[in-house]
Amino acid sequence: MSIYEEIEIEDMTWDEERLGYTYPCPCGDKFFIGLEELYDGEDVAPCPSCTLRIRVIFEEDDLPEMPDEPPDNIGEVAELTVSEITISEQQQQQQQQQQPKAENNNQQDGAEDHCAKIVEKLINAVDEHTLPITLQ
Repeated sequence: MSIYEEIEIEDMTWDEERLGYTYPCPCGDKFFIGLEELYDGEDVAPCPSCTLRIRVIFEEDDLPEMPDEPPDNIGEVAELTVSEITISEQQQQQQQQQQPKAENNNQQDGAEDHCAKIVEKLINAVDEHTLPITLQ
C-alpha cells in the first residue's frame, strides 16, 4: 500500500458531525479517518474519490474522547447512505437493461451480491453506532 504523504493530525481538520479528521486531497475531495479508527490503531486515511492515502501521525493521548452515545445525526447519515445505494441500484438496473440477457444475468447476480454486502455493512454500522462506514 503506497502512501501519498504523512500528515500530522494537528494539520488536519476535526469534523464534529462525522467524529473524525479530514485533510484536502489533490483530487478536490478530502481524506477522512474516524476517531474510532484512530483509537483502534489505524493511521491511514483514504480519499473516497481517488486511490490516494495519507498516513496520519498522532499520539493517542492527544485524541478527543470517544462519545458515550452515537451522534444525534446518525439516522440522517444512514438515510443518506441508503439513498445513495438506491440511486446506485437504479443506475445498475438501467445499464443492465441495455445489455444482452446472458451478460445481464451474470452481472445481476454480481450486483445483487455487492448490494447485499453494502446493506449488511450499513445495518451492522447502524447497530454498532459506527457510521460513517466505507462502502467498497
